[in-house]
Amino acid sequence: MTLTAVGALSACSPSEASVGMGIPHLSDLEGFEVVPVAVDGVVRVTEQGCFTLDVLSPADQAADGLWVVWPDDAVQDDKTVHLSDDVSLTEGSRVSGDGMIVALNALPGGADENSMIGMYGRFCGVDTSNVVVLRHVAEA
Repeated sequence: MTLTAVGALSACSPSEASVGMGIPHLSDLEGFEVVPVAVDGVVRVTEQGCFTLDVLSPADQAADGLWVVWPDDAVQDDKTVHLSDDVSLTEGSRVSGDGMIVALNALPGGADENSMIGMYGRFCGVDTSNVVVLRHVAEA
């Protein structure tokens, strides 16, 4: 008897209809307590379809290209993130909100490359750099 395995395309493979792996949400960080600070920045979308933030403030943590964990009401539609207040964010959108800037490895599952957060982060090019975890966000 001969068995044949048929593989499926990875969910990470971008297509014309969708890019990236989707967006991670705050609820994916079960048990993680965000100590909020005001965060302002500019949304970027990478070639892999990952959403990042060029953080403008807090000034002492300003950095380009920090991967974003979004509030639970955020929904991805290709290269746009829609918020519950009918605001749509995409490449170049200026945003304000509150959240926390933290190392990927400090997040629940962040150090585990096989966890959802660890896999998301690594797919988006984050190994040991910081991540922006947003509790609330709005267009600035």
